[in-house]
Amino acid sequence: MGETGNSDNGSRRGYHTLSDKTIKAVRGLPEVQRLFDRRGDGLYLHVGKVPDDATEEQRNNPSKSWMVRYRLDGKRREKGLGSFRFVSLQEARNRAHDVQRKIRQGIDPFAEERAAKEKAAVIAAERIEVRRTKSKAIPFHEATHRVHKRNLPTWKNPKHGELWINGFRNHVFDHIGDIPVHEVETKDVLRVLEPIWTTKYDTARRLRQRMAQIFDWAKVAGFYKGENPARWEGHLEHLLPKMTRNAKNRAALPWKELPGFMADVAKHTSVSAYALQFLIHTCVRSGELRGATWDEIDTDAGVWVIPAERMKMDREHRIPLTPEALAILDKVRGLDDTVVFPTPNPRKGKVPVLSENALTSFMKKSLERTDCTPHGFRSTFKDWASDAARAQWELSEMALAHRVGDAVERAYARSDLYDRRAELMALWSRHATGKSAEVISLAKSNAL
Repeated sequence: MGETGNSDNGSRRGYHTLSDKTIKAVRGLPEVQRLFDRRGDGLYLHVGKVPDDATEEQRNNPSKSWMVRYRLDGKRREKGLGSFRFVSLQEARNRAHDVQRKIRQGIDPFAEERAAKEKAAVIAAERIEVRRTKSKAIPFHEATHRVHKRNLPTWKNPKHGELWINGFRNHVFDHIGDIPVHEVETKDVLRVLEPIWTTKYDTARRLRQRMAQIFDWAKVAGFYKGENPARWEGHLEHLLPKMTRNAKNRAALPWKELPGFMADVAKHTSVSAYALQFLIHTCVRSGELRGATWDEIDTDAGVWVIPAERMKMDREHRIPLTPEALAILDKVRGLDDTVVFPTPNPRKGKVPVLSENALTSFMKKSLERTDCTPHGFRSTFKDWASDAARAQWELSEMALAHRVGDAVERAYARSDLYDRRAELMALWSRHATGKSAEVISLAKSNAL
């Protein structure tokens, strides 16, 4: 069942304590019934109407399906979650909760569903076309455009799709675009990559990955035979020089200067100022901070749990909240029901998250600081943890939500060292607020 309007005319509705047993007992009426779940999340059971002259069998077995009501872009919408015959009450509640959680994060929960349908339609049309042209050769540029068209609905950012195809237009098609894809060899791939491998390494690296994707598709589609000429392992790695990428460090403040910096920030009462302080106390990334919602935070327990889908490493991260961090939350409570640090200038119908450059702009304009960046405070923390707190390397790495050890080590070391991290973060917040002498004393007396 798709999205519907929001009219309740001619229907029976109300809030109910639903159970699988009571749902099975619901009889059909000559009007639509909407039985809303008291558990919330906009979930309700849609019971289809039966005709006035319905048989007893029809009255005892009306159609029953799950719906969720939500708001998106300022409009009330409804969406089907499946038939009660196949979706249990608990599963429907879980699905409705996931819908509302994504809405709070500014995500259209059904965009992926629509993209999957669009992609399925493209694949179906593509299979028909492949069957028609199976015996014919296609040039490399056509294979590229087919892969691009197939993947386009799955890319959330349209700009990525444009950059993806432009890379081929700028560096590939002039060399091998018109060659039948089944005739492209390793030497042709090298003809594309060698001129830019050492001068534009990032571009060349991405192009190699995408070219390998083209040949994988062509092989499955029946247009290419043999090994992938753009594969890296055991092939191009022996033909192209190994490149090392130097990490670009964000400008970071020396840890001894942090208390003075925080005192300057504390003079301001804007949302960006509070957000910057909270970012420093928790050592999170800017995106994780800006996307923070109240339902992720338990102030009574003093913990902030960032779900895996919002983390760079795709893994849930528990952050102990110090008294200093909790005090900041008290200052922004009530500004928005969902977002912890809402933008003061929200766009109509959009989740009011701070812009990507809000914290950097605040530092430049309000503090007149260009010698450090919001992300750089993670480096400040790392230096402090090593030099002042003398914390173990693994402990400070986990505080920054970095992966520690290889895959085997991570499989056995499942603890996130939460209690020890709580001690370390308490010391960090004390240092940030100017209690450095106490920090050094505690650091020496605690085996961090």
